[in-house]
Amino acid sequence: MAEARLTLLGGFSLRDARGTTCEIPGAKPVGLLAVLALAPDGRLGHDQIAALLWSDRAAPQARDSLKHALADLRRRLAAAGLDALEVDRQSVRLDLNRIAVDAGEFKALAGAADPQAKSRALELYGGELLHGVSVRDPAFDDWLRQERATYATLAESTAALLLADAEAGADDAAVREAATRLLGLDPLREDAVRALMRLHAEAGERAAALRCLEELRERLAADLQIEPSSETEALGTAIRESRIAASVAPAGLPLPDRPSIAVLPFHTLQNDQDQAYFADGVVEDLINALSRYRWFFVINRNSSFAFRNSEMPIAEIGQKLGVRYVATGSLRRAGSRIRLSAALIEADTGIQLWGDHYDRDLTDIFVIQDELTRRIVGAIEPELLVGESRRALDRSAGQLAAYDCHMKGMWFHNRQQDAEDFAQALHWQRRAIELDPGLARAYMVLARALYARSLFGFSDDIARDRAELMAAAEKAVSLEEGDGYSHYAMSLACLMDERPVEALAAAERAADLNPNLALAQNALGWTRIANGRFAEALDPLETALRLSPRDPLTYLFLSRIGLAHYHLRDYGRALEFSRKAFALRRQPFIALVILASLGQLGSPEVEPVRQQLAALAPAGDRDYWRLLFVYSDPADEDHLRDGLRKAGLDAFPEPSQSRNAPSAQIRR
Repeated sequence: MAEARLTLLGGFSLRDARGTTCEIPGAKPVGLLAVLALAPDGRLGHDQIAALLWSDRAAPQARDSLKHALADLRRRLAAAGLDALEVDRQSVRLDLNRIAVDAGEFKALAGAADPQAKSRALELYGGELLHGVSVRDPAFDDWLRQERATYATLAESTAALLLADAEAGADDAAVREAATRLLGLDPLREDAVRALMRLHAEAGERAAALRCLEELRERLAADLQIEPSSETEALGTAIRESRIAASVAPAGLPLPDRPSIAVLPFHTLQNDQDQAYFADGVVEDLINALSRYRWFFVINRNSSFAFRNSEMPIAEIGQKLGVRYVATGSLRRAGSRIRLSAALIEADTGIQLWGDHYDRDLTDIFVIQDELTRRIVGAIEPELLVGESRRALDRSAGQLAAYDCHMKGMWFHNRQQDAEDFAQALHWQRRAIELDPGLARAYMVLARALYARSLFGFSDDIARDRAELMAAAEKAVSLEEGDGYSHYAMSLACLMDERPVEALAAAERAADLNPNLALAQNALGWTRIANGRFAEALDPLETALRLSPRDPLTYLFLSRIGLAHYHLRDYGRALEFSRKAFALRRQPFIALVILASLGQLGSPEVEPVRQQLAALAPAGDRDYWRLLFVYSDPADEDHLRDGLRKAGLDAFPEPSQSRNAPSAQIRR
């Protein structure tokens, strides 16, 4: 049983088992305790902590500051009767068995399938992470901004799932509670407002229902300068006319059978012709870059620019252009700096799927324009994937066409939680191919799912999957030779077939066809590692991270960066990036690089990692090691094995538990 409770959501507090507050004075000790509490197993390296909290100091001064902060924090905890801080030469660990952390409990409950667990998670969410805490360090501020966004997004998505479950179960009380919770997290959530409007209308409270609509309209106008979506307005009309279901939508073009998007002219917030030219240039580049994704339907410049300065609601613009998604933005200049803001909106609901802003100095205008284009396109593409996958997931099997089956399979491919996810991903791609043998994307994702199933240790026959993967990749390339995704799949096929030189050629082709495709940049870095070009691997891998910072495969980008640093013999950096990857996805191929790095560093921390690896080790055949690490030069493989031997691992570990795949001997 925990001896104390640490609260991070909604503020900061530490209380012992009796409820007595343990005072932690100073922002840096609070930040130190927080980053440890949110780290995997409560552990971080000294350099990681110093880089987060004292990034403005040279390394020796930062380590000295950390030493003093740790001593002070240990004294504070000891005064409260808490011996929960473990410090060794390499790392610091907060004993999470002794100190319960509300943020960790919240994440676990939110991820559970049980609606009651999700409801308890929202009860734990007391508000913004570390609300009111200001450490005033740029690196910590960036870390905190990302962590706050992660927890806020998880809270909102959990509330939205509870609302959907409540509506499906026709439980009015649960609908009211879930909708109220969701609006508390985001007052602009139109799905929650519509739920409350329906409840009021069904109870005969028409005035209350319409008041909900008017309050939403005022908030949207004040915060986003937009009107409610056509769906919300139609519900309001139905309630005014004493009927609940709206039936007539404004006339518009039919939606194409693939993701469709229009990029509207960006607003310039000052009357500056140079700004207008720059903004138009960014939009034109965005349209051209999005058009490189052959599975997108992108409205051309002339059509989207016809809506410059239009007051028409986004929903109506989407209907007139026949698109499901609309990208908008604005540009503001202050002296020698510009701020560009962009957003992706689902046209029929008005829900903003993504939004961000970018601040830059006006040095080389064309370089800035190119960088902004790549960042925005890289952020939009995975959001469209998620949106289309969710849409397909909600449709019944009888309604699914080939493209819907493909996108449904994409949802399971991105989840990758267990063997069933891979089985579903493969099933729906094969079903899509049955319905449309010419759908190149289905072959491409079939290839990716086969590779990932083997990489994660769920394949019961890697040789069989290798053959099917190669056939699927070859078919994808033959159908869509000009698609970067198809050549990315071919790169994976060649890696699995132990042909690293050909894998690199396929990755280069993918990146040439679409330099904004994060997966292509990842493949380019990965295959350069396989061919011994370790320093050259870092740039495309880091580009992949910048292009798609919210990608489900972020753990893979980070793990490959860690592997490149390992082979560059920068074992500290290898350990740092591999641990970041492992925190996102606990996979044996990441744990192996952590263990090899620790072995090269002579760290005493190897035993816990060996135990973790043994618990994660998948059942696989003799091809498993070759699948994990493919090298054109055997000396590079020997270098990795050398680190593992120094860590006490002379052979790949036997699995300690079933991973839902038949057991077989792993290559020794």
